[in-house]
Amino acid sequence: MRSSLRAKPLASFAMLTLFLMALIFVFSSSVMAQVVSGTLAGMVVDPNGAVVSGAAVTVKSDTTGLEKSMTTSSDGLFRAENLSPGKYTVTVAGIGGFSGKAVTGVDVKLGQVTDIKVDLAVGSTTATVTVTAGTEEIVQRDTSQISSSFEARKVQDLPSNAAGGGIDTLALLAPGVVPGFGNVNNNGVTLSVNGNRARANNFTIDGTDNNDLSIGGPNYFVDNQEIVQEFQVITSNFSAQYGRNQGAIVNIVTKSGGNKFHGSGYEFFRSSATDALTNLEARDPSRGGRRDKIVRNVFGGTLGGPIKKNKIFFFGSYQMLSDYEDSTVTGGSLAVLPSQYAALRAQYPGNPAINAFINQSAFAVTSGGLRTQPRGDSPVEKICLPKDPTLAVDSAATCGTGVNAANDFPVLMARPLFTWSSPYREPEYSIRGDVNPTKNDSIYVRFLHQTSTGKNQLFSNEFLGDIPFQAKNLSGNWTRQISSHASNEFRATYQNLFVKFGGGCTDVLAGCIPDPATSLDKAFTNIGFSGFGASGGTGVRTIGSATNLPQGRLVKVLQFQDNFALTKGRHSFSMGVDIRHLTNSVPFLPNVNGAFAFTSRARLVANAPTRVTLVAGQETLDYKENDKFFFFQDDWKVRPNLTLNLGVRYEYTGQPINIMNQITTARESNSSTAVWRQDLPLSARTFPFIPVDKNNWAPRFGFSYAPHWGNGKLAHFLVGENDATVIRGGFSIAYDPAFYNILLNVSTSAPMVFNNTINNNASLTAPSFTLPSNPTGDVVRTGLGSFLQKNTFDPRLLTQTIVSPNFHSPYSEQWSFGIQRQVNRNNVLEVRYVGNHGVGLFQTLNRNPFLGANTLNTNATSPCFGQFTNGGLAHGFCTVLPGQTTATIFPAFPQFLHGLTPVNCVDDTTTRDNEGVCNGRAVAGLGLLRSRENTATSSYHGLQTRF
Repeated sequence: MRSSLRAKPLASFAMLTLFLMALIFVFSSSVMAQVVSGTLAGMVVDPNGAVVSGAAVTVKSDTTGLEKSMTTSSDGLFRAENLSPGKYTVTVAGIGGFSGKAVTGVDVKLGQVTDIKVDLAVGSTTATVTVTAGTEEIVQRDTSQISSSFEARKVQDLPSNAAGGGIDTLALLAPGVVPGFGNVNNNGVTLSVNGNRARANNFTIDGTDNNDLSIGGPNYFVDNQEIVQEFQVITSNFSAQYGRNQGAIVNIVTKSGGNKFHGSGYEFFRSSATDALTNLEARDPSRGGRRDKIVRNVFGGTLGGPIKKNKIFFFGSYQMLSDYEDSTVTGGSLAVLPSQYAALRAQYPGNPAINAFINQSAFAVTSGGLRTQPRGDSPVEKICLPKDPTLAVDSAATCGTGVNAANDFPVLMARPLFTWSSPYREPEYSIRGDVNPTKNDSIYVRFLHQTSTGKNQLFSNEFLGDIPFQAKNLSGNWTRQISSHASNEFRATYQNLFVKFGGGCTDVLAGCIPDPATSLDKAFTNIGFSGFGASGGTGVRTIGSATNLPQGRLVKVLQFQDNFALTKGRHSFSMGVDIRHLTNSVPFLPNVNGAFAFTSRARLVANAPTRVTLVAGQETLDYKENDKFFFFQDDWKVRPNLTLNLGVRYEYTGQPINIMNQITTARESNSSTAVWRQDLPLSARTFPFIPVDKNNWAPRFGFSYAPHWGNGKLAHFLVGENDATVIRGGFSIAYDPAFYNILLNVSTSAPMVFNNTINNNASLTAPSFTLPSNPTGDVVRTGLGSFLQKNTFDPRLLTQTIVSPNFHSPYSEQWSFGIQRQVNRNNVLEVRYVGNHGVGLFQTLNRNPFLGANTLNTNATSPCFGQFTNGGLAHGFCTVLPGQTTATIFPAFPQFLHGLTPVNCVDDTTTRDNEGVCNGRAVAGLGLLRSRENTATSSYHGLQTRF
């Protein structure tokens, strides 16, 4: 999901000012940076093929005029690092009886090494011969990295991208990439790469972090194709400068200005007038052949150019995505028809439960312009309410005519069809300035800003809310050519993502999901109904939004990177460090507004809920994390036809989950704030401290070898000539950080919170508690707060979600071996084998399952729901088969619980706790125990080809 707040121009200007000041006080250590540039490496030889040392080489950008100067080594080698993708001119000055040579149109690509050979001719040293480089695809002679790059023309022209739809769909064109799955952010598509999970990918913009900490996926959604200079997906890499995740690197480089003015303007339009009916629309008679309305418009433009030629440049963009849609959802459960409202109010005057059953039902709520009508493909059904809840009532089939007709009150109900408008607007803009203050320095500052005003995007039990979001990314880069063989690149970045699930409306009694920032605990409560026995067998629709709404998150990242590169003889060294300060503020507390359950018609009309779940805990959590990444890389050209890529990384992502240890320890150490029984040891009432994972070393090895097998016909047939064939391979280890949704799952269970389910007494005339009038969260807590007992319960007997004591980062072992062959001037064929082995992947386990004494029996006399409480389901599932009145248990996989013996637990009647809850479970003294652990593994083997 995307979302955000409106931009504050003054705050953005202040951030920009602070950022520029940080650039002035840059430090000169080394930083692991995701690559946003390319490398140009070459060799200078004489007419006989002998290397030429000490030759002066100049590499000049055709776009900005920026030059880098160097001299060839004793092996005739030169190397220019940190070049922006684009065209370059390479000039070698005349030396020792050889004339100079200029090679124009040399194409430098993102994250790749462009390898050229400059052969000098005999002549005057003051003369220069100019030639144009070929534009053909060439084999990769200096790197083992497996990647696919798409320059600006491909990004704009390839049909895989929809206007305003996110450009990550381009990645599907790379071998080994398929659509992923799971609750993960996506910029057009969720990606699974070489068998890795969708959360295992690292997203970057201009080499800086672009990851959502909570669920994974990108933080800023790049869907304006006109700002993209190059898009790259690295599916297997063996360079130590890449890290943070064990899957793919999705790298986006934005455009900059140049010595020539350039720009674009565009508009894309779509209307439902040209769309066909969907299958659901076509079969629904209540539509009368109408389709849902949709009007989608994407327009914008870019402009870039020089402020001062060869010195100062600008680039800016603007895009507006406007999407107006009518949404239609069919309900599968029943709601009371409006024609029944007056009679219900008259029969049960002033009854808060009946009023909620009417006023917040699917046909009554109107928030967000919701329009509801009975489904045309569904018959009207009937339930039978008792006029007097203490007397018997007939079934729906005989309601009003049965033996209890005098006490019967029939109510007509139907399945609803919902229609509402959900307009969506997403304005975004970017601005970038580049400065070349000296011939050795280049600096840029770039700002991206994106917001949305998505109205009525959130639908939950007919309650509506907005999903606004705001994403900002402010980044700066300073590259300095220290000498002809050394360069340094420094980056600083601030990014911000704000998402809210709810808001945009005010009347929570009319179906509004309120703003989580201000009204997290003031939403309408959740009311469920079961066992009502409708005439057609359909269930009754829940009232109120889901118990985990509203919610939101604010993600902030402050990042500093420095990357140092040094060429020494045949070695190209790079080293770096990446420091990130991450914060994630989350307003999120399920059941904070309460969840009521009515399990009979009598309890509804008596306003005697069967039970209510009400939580006590911290409503907003603030997670903090300080990440540190270090790397060292040596690309060693052992021979002209053999390059080794040798490197090592170290990654530290801390243990942010320990915030729960801090919160619970502080709370339970104070008797005035403690929730749990204070006669228990502190360790039993608090979340445990999890040791920090400090052992994440990641070695990297790769090679690239061009065989020289002689000049015979057979050798020419096998490997071609002029290094036309390259054999590449490598091995690496890469790590994944923990995503924050794991932390959120833990934070909503004991001992962090008290999810107290309060069971009502059996009385219909004097229940322990009732549903209050207009039951919003604040009203419910005021009325039922006394039921939340402190110093009463043991959290170990309640449902818990925990992590393992050695909770740590998963890792993946990756390897590949392949052959590239130059087929002709414009085509390269590659065949490769790619494999990986995921170790310690996250998995959810039930650490305290029910075993039960009769788990392998085939028949049971108690209803299915009873089996869930007495332990009969550890080995299977329970159902009532057609024509039977008793439940049948189907055994399944008992071998997974081999060696476990059910414990015998007895309730201590002197305490409010139910110590007998663990009876029949695997572990004494504990309730349901769900654990997030590093216990899963994965394997992937793929044969991939690319032409």
